[in-house]
Amino acid sequence: MELPKGLHRVYNMKIIFITSALISNILFAQGFQMKAYQISATAKVSKSDSLKLNGSIGTSFNQKSSSDSLFLTGGFSKSLIQAYEEPPVIVVETEYDSVISYDNPPTYTATSTDINGIKNSSLYIQPGGRKTPYIFPMLPINDSTYAATVPDTLLSVRNFRAWVVSEDSLSNESVSPYEMPAIEFPVGELSMDNRFSHYQDGVIAEQWRLISWPGVLKDSTLKPSSLQDGYVFYDWDIQNDEWLKPDTIISGKAYWFKHKYSENASFSNHNSPGRAIELDDFIIELEKGWNIIGSPFSFPVETDYDPDFVTGVYLYDGNDDNEGWSGPNMVMAPWAGYAVHAKGENDIITLKPFGTDNEENFLAKASLSDGWKLKLKIEGDDYFDYTAFIGRNQYASNYEDKHDKPTLPKMNEYVSLSMDVNQNLNYQFSSDIRSIEETNGIWNLRISSSDLEGPFELTSLFEGSLPPELNISLVDIQSRVIYDQFLATGITISESALDGYDLRLIAGDAQFVMESSQKILDEIPSEFLLSQNYPNPFNPVTNMNFELPRSGRVLLTIYNVRGQEVKTLINENLNYGLHTASWQGIDNMGRPVSSGVYFSELRSRGVRKTRKMVFLK
Repeated sequence: MELPKGLHRVYNMKIIFITSALISNILFAQGFQMKAYQISATAKVSKSDSLKLNGSIGTSFNQKSSSDSLFLTGGFSKSLIQAYEEPPVIVVETEYDSVISYDNPPTYTATSTDINGIKNSSLYIQPGGRKTPYIFPMLPINDSTYAATVPDTLLSVRNFRAWVVSEDSLSNESVSPYEMPAIEFPVGELSMDNRFSHYQDGVIAEQWRLISWPGVLKDSTLKPSSLQDGYVFYDWDIQNDEWLKPDTIISGKAYWFKHKYSENASFSNHNSPGRAIELDDFIIELEKGWNIIGSPFSFPVETDYDPDFVTGVYLYDGNDDNEGWSGPNMVMAPWAGYAVHAKGENDIITLKPFGTDNEENFLAKASLSDGWKLKLKIEGDDYFDYTAFIGRNQYASNYEDKHDKPTLPKMNEYVSLSMDVNQNLNYQFSSDIRSIEETNGIWNLRISSSDLEGPFELTSLFEGSLPPELNISLVDIQSRVIYDQFLATGITISESALDGYDLRLIAGDAQFVMESSQKILDEIPSEFLLSQNYPNPFNPVTNMNFELPRSGRVLLTIYNVRGQEVKTLINENLNYGLHTASWQGIDNMGRPVSSGVYFSELRSRGVRKTRKMVFLK
């Protein structure tokens, strides 16, 4: 049988190589002894029936009687076999340094070498966001060199990564390292109306939206503007807790934007070229607190972060009817902006253009393990908040920890659902996840809104399955109603939430839920009341009882007959119910007051009550 031309050379090389190896062993080995040249019928045969060549090079050469083949079992022979099993060595060269343009499709040249000869080489091109690559056969230039040019249809703002796969005559394959260029795109190429964009139809007027820019513009400056000019951009300064007008577009950041044009505003690079960044993992370094970020890629990308330290990713979104926060999200879309909360100073979030490598590990970290989680959603006529959670987790505590998420930033009008995690009436968290070691618990909830009136719809959704022994009810503090079917029906709130609307969610066994719900209801005062002080007249101490039908900021102040402030007794958040305060007849400077008539004034949520008292020395 005549061998193909390509394999004939390979076959001859192998024969020469094996022959040389055998001759070298015979000529240069010392101390060889031929144990037997042949085996007769009467000779005693060993168990292996082998022909052994023992020498100083290698261990032994064996020929088993059951076959005519020669087995080389020494160190030299192993190296020989391994040489034929090794895959090709690939060296890839390109005609560009780091940036390529639309009008100059790059050619990749691969030099592949292998003792067995190269059967074929292929160029793999994977555009950004595509799970599977395109495969293009490379044309041979000679026995070891192959070339292929990237089709100009794959030159886009999505960018690509490329690599070469070479196969030898024994089907051993090698894969070259990734080549990741940066594509330079012309004016007008980068547009918000592409099919991956979060704002395909542009940004609507008179509504705040978070936007970001994919790619890097050659001219990334923003001219100062305001709504009087038709539009305005804002950046969030996390260090100083304030809003600033940016002057430069930065990759990986997002900006608040609002306009008042008659039509939707759609962005493109209409006056500046730019480049698509390399399709490598993009790392965003986070500052402690809320960070407003965006994706520099022109296609959706997955996020990777440690959920023990980073809370995210939340999108500010909406339509013509309402808007607000939603999430968390695992994928970031181009042109959109997101909020991510970092618990430390050196936390990061990684954007992965081709998906996460440790998706299973991430999901395991983010899972509840043992426990349960309930998502709460609040919707008004104009705004919504889909970021609130309560639940239990085996790694959580009953007070503020990494499982509790602070409330998201507010931009102008809003509706939000917040929680009193530390039981101090500071409603500063959007989630309250507690220890699994306890079954029963009460969560303090507050709806806040910039709207003067409702209605508001509060609904819930379980993540996973509801534990069979878990019962849940909701107590409306304002209306004094128990909703024991809240999970199934939700509730509608018609009153204003401008000063906060308080609720209590009770979860646990059936008896605890029933008794706690009724106790909360019984403890709610029917009206705002400041009782007469006692004793009156008094010296040196008098007491004042007051009742609060709603939780909130309370100010209790003593005035003299001229209306001058004498003493502030209370200026803090208090829960609903019965409270008591005392006055020892001293002013704010710690000085005793003179005998006479004084007035106690109680204020909370826009309501005021006053009582007259007499101090006698």
